[in-house]
Amino acid sequence: MFEHNTLAINPDALRAGSLSVTPIQVEEWDNDKMWDDEEWAYYEGVDSSTLTTPDGQTPLAVVVKNGNVVGLHVPHKQTYGRDDWSDYENAHERYVTEDPNDYRTELIEGALDENQFDDVFDSGREGDTAEGPVMNFWYPCPAAINDDEEATEAAIALRDLPLCVVEVDGNYGLALTGGGQDHTWEIVEAFVRLGQLPPVHYAGDLPAIAGRGNTDVDIILTRACHLALSEMIDRLTRQQKDLTHRKSMWMRENA
Repeated sequence: MFEHNTLAINPDALRAGSLSVTPIQVEEWDNDKMWDDEEWAYYEGVDSSTLTTPDGQTPLAVVVKNGNVVGLHVPHKQTYGRDDWSDYENAHERYVTEDPNDYRTELIEGALDENQFDDVFDSGREGDTAEGPVMNFWYPCPAAINDDEEATEAAIALRDLPLCVVEVDGNYGLALTGGGQDHTWEIVEAFVRLGQLPPVHYAGDLPAIAGRGNTDVDIILTRACHLALSEMIDRLTRQQKDLTHRKSMWMRENA
């Protein structure tokens, strides 16, 4: 659903549902209280430090929700939630007697044994490197993320960027997991990976940072920003013409 590789994205195919998004300032994220607070939750994708895919080399990525593992991801394949793995023995039986092409069992056979599987999900040990949001701004992204499943997929797509998905009162958006410099380029890239033209708030304000602007990825991001600004200009021009037309009608009616 979402693209993990920015170089594979065609900017002209991005949707314009996030053009008007602006950052919302929130009270400081309180990690000490979040465990009992159902009003918000974060989803963050990180590479496992101990598990690999069937090739024995590629790290198996995990999705962390509030510090607990809620999904596993095989690069270039699919993200799997806890329900996909709920019964190892039954899955193995299906593999042997019914469907040898069952992707869940194939993954278990190649990447995890039963104990590893239970340990990762039940202990959440692979969530230790997830930090959650650290900067006090939240970027709504309702045009791309609408439920927990999409939040999990989005977290994996963004796992090499300093952002995570944050759900606030049933609404989904993005938040930074790191600071110390201007991350506008990364925020733009996050929206692009989620299939959206970047918000105009960021598209028109890409900072001049050493090493940014000339790479293949940056060319794609710059193109996406141009398209976002052009689309917004077209929208505003149409609204302006419509207002002018309405004003003329009102004047004739009151003449």
